[in-house]
This record gives sequence, C-alpha cells and structure tokens, in this order.
Amino acid sequence: MRLFTGQIIPIFAFGVVLVGLVGTILNVLGLRKRWDVPRWFLSILLVLSLLVTGGGMYGLRFRTFRLPSSSMAPAFPSDSRILVEETTFIPGMLKRFECVVFFDRNINVMRNRQGNAYEIAMKRVIGLPGETVEIRANQGVFINGELLPEPFVTHQAEYDWPTKESGLSIPYHIPASAYFVLGDNRNMSLDSHNWINRAGKQSPDLPLVDIAGRVVRK
Repeated sequence: MRLFTGQIIPIFAFGVVLVGLVGTILNVLGLRKRWDVPRWFLSILLVLSLLVTGGGMYGLRFRTFRLPSSSMAPAFPSDSRILVEETTFIPGMLKRFECVVFFDRNINVMRNRQGNAYEIAMKRVIGLPGETVEIRANQGVFINGELLPEPFVTHQAEYDWPTKESGLSIPYHIPASAYFVLGDNRNMSLDSHNWINRAGKQSPDLPLVDIAGRVVRK
C-alpha cells in the first residue's frame, strides 16, 4: 500500500483562529479594557494554545492511503482509499476486528514518515495478546477454542493453521504485546498465517510497536 498524499489536521491554524476570535470578541464587547486584559496575556494564551495543540498534532495524525491489492476484499476492494489515524498505541488500545496498518515486512527498506512514499500493509486484528488462535480449513478461526463470527469474510480459509510442520504450538498462543492479523480475503492474503522471518521460520506475531495506525474511514 503506497502513500499518495499526507494530510495533517490543521490544529495550529485552529489555535491561532481561536485565540484571535477570543481577542476580537473581548475588543468588540469592550471587555478587554473593562477587565484590563493586557496584550501580553493574549500573547501568552496564544503560545500556550500552540504548544498544547502542537502536542496533539504530534501524537495524532491522519493520512490517506490507497490499497493496491484485494487482500482485504470485499470490505476494502483493490484501489480503495482509506483514512488512517497514525498514533502511538498502548496495550489494550486496539480492539478485535479493527483494521490496522503497519510497515510491510516484505519490504527490506522503509522510508520515513516525513512525506516520502513508503510501503505499508493493512490487515484486520483477529487475535489479541494472550489468546490462542487456530484456523480450520473451510470452518473458520477459533479463538480460545471458540469459533469466531466473522461477517466480513465471504470465503473461509482453505487451509489449516498452524500445522505440525510449522513448529508452532497448536493452537498458537499469541504473546503479550503482539497481535494476530489476517486479510479478509483469506486465501489471497499475506498475513500472520504465512509470514516467514529471515531464518525461514513462521513468524505470525505483529508486535504492537510495529503498528503505525488504524483505519478510521474508508
């Protein structure tokens, strides 16, 4: 998934307009003189507003992306545009079935987030930290031994996971601070069920620290 444009909410501009509006209202109503509100006070208020809103902008950003594949179909067909909230996630912040974006581990070199294009992947959170997960062919995903209802999936996986050959426990136990993610198009997706690390072994975990954002709007 390639970044085609970056958008940041103009919080700084909002802060400037807000402070300017307050100052104008005080002047029109004559309250600034009546209350003896000095200009330096409004200047300090402006600086504080910029600092607070700037901190908010640093911790919360939005970008638009285009999906080049059908791995998330039918909910997100190929070439869909999505709005992603980029922020720093903490344990417990992500919920099951949320769609997240992360640096594509199939790409060796990533560029930074300063407006340059970079490759990321989008999948849906299926398994949470501490849970067990197992995929049974043509049946579905089992979380902690229970079949997980997935109304967004039109065709169930045609494979069993994990297998004895994978060397993973059956069912697989998701470590703390990691997630198990899948594409909605189960049989056409590179995700937790088939990721391979540099050692050639299966690596199904998506660490929380690797998640760059979550989808907020299609």
